[in-house]
Amino acid sequence: MIYLDNAATTKPSKNALDTYLKYAETGYFNPSAGYPQAVEIKAAMNAARKTAAEIFGADGDVVFTASGTESNNLAFFGINLRKGARVVIGGAEHKSVYEPAMKLKAQGFDVVLCPATASGAVTVQNLLSCVDSNTAFVSVMHINNETGAINDIAALSAAAKKINQKIIFHSDGVQAFCKVPQTLGSVDLYSFSSHKINSVKGAGGLFIKKGLHLSPHILGGGQEGGLRSGTENVGALMAMCAQAKFRSENLNESLTHCTSLKSIFIEKLLKKTDYRCIFEENSDFSPYIASFVSASVRGETMQSALAAQGVLIGTGSACASNATSGRIPAALGLNKADGKGIIRISFAPETGEEKTSLAADLLCNTWTRLSSL
Repeated sequence: MIYLDNAATTKPSKNALDTYLKYAETGYFNPSAGYPQAVEIKAAMNAARKTAAEIFGADGDVVFTASGTESNNLAFFGINLRKGARVVIGGAEHKSVYEPAMKLKAQGFDVVLCPATASGAVTVQNLLSCVDSNTAFVSVMHINNETGAINDIAALSAAAKKINQKIIFHSDGVQAFCKVPQTLGSVDLYSFSSHKINSVKGAGGLFIKKGLHLSPHILGGGQEGGLRSGTENVGALMAMCAQAKFRSENLNESLTHCTSLKSIFIEKLLKKTDYRCIFEENSDFSPYIASFVSASVRGETMQSALAAQGVLIGTGSACASNATSGRIPAALGLNKADGKGIIRISFAPETGEEKTSLAADLLCNTWTRLSSL
């Protein structure tokens, strides 16, 4: 099997699994209990929390959650927005940002979708056309999960706050956490997830800049400083933090390796097929994601044909795979036919160059066969 859908999820590393098993087998105590073993677990979790927070190079804390989706929801519903205030989100956001924004709209907030470029990015110019003095909250993803476009969230946040310094700026960093440098600038809230960095599922977090106060939207036992009730998934959270430390320490090596892998696909597909890369000159893109559009082969058709040959690729966000939606293709300016021809290839540090080259060849050969039908 050749796995090239790492933007959907990644294979847990030995480092992550060993950490998870350590706490699942011997450190399984409830960190909210009062006996010494539990107190020790809570101390270990707080040390891991500090390690995760330090990755951002900003003064703040981390609240542990169960997923990036939950972190995004906490960011939206944990802030106390003035009724009628403007909320601005990127035009090609993940559903876990788009849907909370639409709920706020239904509640009477002035929700504006900032136009995205053809690569899915948000420019400072476009953002400033949407932000006004009534804007209270802005959310723009760090890396677009469909195209890999990198947004300069530090510049976007700074520009928005020149219009209104009280704006709270949030970024969905699920595809960027420990994959690219974490330069937050004046970003206030940053969501991240465990299973995108070769750790286990069921863990995530929200970085909260010092001085910003949120209200909980999951009530109960008052865990996580009262912001997220529910007994913590200790093993998964500890594994996430251990893997985050490892990935951040080996960031440059991963970037170099995945840049090479992405180049293999771009060179072969552009030369041998009608696929075109969703890419714009003078734009920054993640080396971990490459999205292509074909006018002659449907994305789902290519995905199924390659899966039969042991090559697993994506056709877009895994969270939207069971629902037909043209929202993102439309935001990218794609017509209906092109929107159905999207495939997404995504890499991880452990992805081998030889297998990547083989997968690219198989994809090209499969395109030749399918496009002639």
